[in-house]
Amino acid sequence: MLVRGETKQDNYIFISETINNSFNFQRYSLACSIMDVLPTPTTTATNNKLFIKQLSSSYVLYGVNLLLMVLVTPFLLDRLGAEPYGIWLLCQNIATYFNLFNLGFLSNAIAQYATNTPDNTQARNQLFSTLFFSLVLFCSVSFPAYWYIHEHFDTLFKISTVHVLMAKNVFSVVYIAFVTLFLASTFDMILYYVLGKVITKNLIEIIRLLVLNGGYVAIILWGGEVFHIAVFYLIIQLIVLICLYVFAKRGVKLQLSFTHFNVALFKSFFKPGFNFLLLNLANMVIFAGDNIMISALIGVEQLVLFSLSFKLSDIAIRLINKIVDVKSPQMIHYIKAKEYGLLKTTFNKLIYWSLGLSFIAMVLIALFGKMALNFWLGDKYLIDNTVIVLFAIFVMVNSLYYVCWIFLNLTGQHTRLSYVVFIEIGLNIILSVIWSNSFGLIGIALGTLIASLLTSSWFAYWECKKYFKSHQANNRPLPDEQGA
Repeated sequence: MLVRGETKQDNYIFISETINNSFNFQRYSLACSIMDVLPTPTTTATNNKLFIKQLSSSYVLYGVNLLLMVLVTPFLLDRLGAEPYGIWLLCQNIATYFNLFNLGFLSNAIAQYATNTPDNTQARNQLFSTLFFSLVLFCSVSFPAYWYIHEHFDTLFKISTVHVLMAKNVFSVVYIAFVTLFLASTFDMILYYVLGKVITKNLIEIIRLLVLNGGYVAIILWGGEVFHIAVFYLIIQLIVLICLYVFAKRGVKLQLSFTHFNVALFKSFFKPGFNFLLLNLANMVIFAGDNIMISALIGVEQLVLFSLSFKLSDIAIRLINKIVDVKSPQMIHYIKAKEYGLLKTTFNKLIYWSLGLSFIAMVLIALFGKMALNFWLGDKYLIDNTVIVLFAIFVMVNSLYYVCWIFLNLTGQHTRLSYVVFIEIGLNIILSVIWSNSFGLIGIALGTLIASLLTSSWFAYWECKKYFKSHQANNRPLPDEQGA
């Protein structure tokens, strides 16, 4: 469940678990510097103003999310119980894996838009229609996988007999929600990457979170259960889908039509999309794979303890990663303008800031994490301090990887990394399974951390250094009036 990147999919159910994303890259507009939808960053003042606005809106959103988590999570845990709560988390994790059925098309469409799509309505409609109808096709392909898991839910996972029927029903609703979000990713891409509506999207998210959490509490107070919460969640996601479509249609004069579907473009997505798919798969295994293994090997109730142990590290990771997210549009501008000197300066600053902040977070969580969680949740949940410390170390490991991961995706240099993270998947699973037999949750957390340290963390940074070395001759001098 260790997060390598936030996703656009709403995995803030109960506002408590890091079940995110999976559409990869980040939910911020790269197009603000591609299409002049927003002013192109040219001066320090302009850079800082844009950076502060985007970062502030993102932190307001996360602040609301964090406040709701603190207030609502203990209430839901006490009222629902550990296993029903764990079933909800498990269904969300499984749904995350269904995003692999996009075959990397969404990430590739973003890259195609940034580099190869002409700035005209016809070309955009062709790209968006091809993407949308491809996702419709992939949804139909995902149904057999859903049906198999649904029919074998009680044999695949350790769940009490009394909760099996409820778990299957919840999973069915979550799958429908997945289809909704899967198709909505096209419109979400337009809102972020084409229109640059960062603040607008964050406002939608804030309203959605408030309505969802208010609804969850009301449902529980009125005697509802996890299934009713799932249905309410689905209804809200359908409303969000409609809102995103309206914004996309108005913003770019979107015309979704099968007549705009381009077979040649569809075929061209497969090869580069495969490398994005490998990265997406690795990210999901790393942050959702642990949850699946815990549910299958140890039990759903232990999944709750594992998730709660990661909570403080999750908060630190998300806060630090916001800085990288907001800097992404500026890095895209430097890449397209071939301003490699400015690009390198920005990259290095992000590395220094991320490592510095993550080191502080690591020390604080390692020293005071267990105390903070006990104060928040009480003594009802026996959380192992060793697991908390391992997650604290992962904060720093993730901060280095995340900057490099975003950079390699933006520059299109992700191919070799995709192969390495696939090795990480195997190593992560092997170590976690072996050590879980002897050390339980500690073994699973340690397996994930060691696998990352031995593979992707150092390799991603090395790939970034190779990129700058190959472009060293093209580095331009850094103007005094420009900042990173």
